[in-house]
Amino acid sequence: MSYFKSSIFASRLAFSICALFITGAPFWILIYFVFLNLLNKNVRNIPLLWWWSAYLALVIIIVMIIGWIFNVKPNLFFKVMVVTGTCCAFPHVVVSFINLSGIVILPLDILACYLVYWYLKGWQPYESESKPALKVKIKLS
Repeated sequence: MSYFKSSIFASRLAFSICALFITGAPFWILIYFVFLNLLNKNVRNIPLLWWWSAYLALVIIIVMIIGWIFNVKPNLFFKVMVVTGTCCAFPHVVVSFINLSGIVILPLDILACYLVYWYLKGWQPYESESKPALKVKIKLS
């Protein structure tokens, strides 16, 4: 319970909220999905695959952010999920930077890169800081 009162929890929560909402990432991601639905109605298989990979990458980044905020220890399932999300998100990130819309959600991309590193290699459990013992000196006069 002390983890939820720590500065690590508060800073992770604040950074995640800033990366998602201050930059308007949900709005730009919604515009991206609307653009995908309007693009090329004649061929249905490729846009459908493109849309589902974007949806899967978005769900996985949200799960990664929640796991990072709550300091969840990654097991094999999380690591496979992170690799799958990275493979699904990479083409979308490249295309969004080619058409210059990726600059708008750059903080979310940076957070996603850090989370991939954190889940695959750098996870550290939260350890509460030990407080020094209180020493009281009593003067007898």
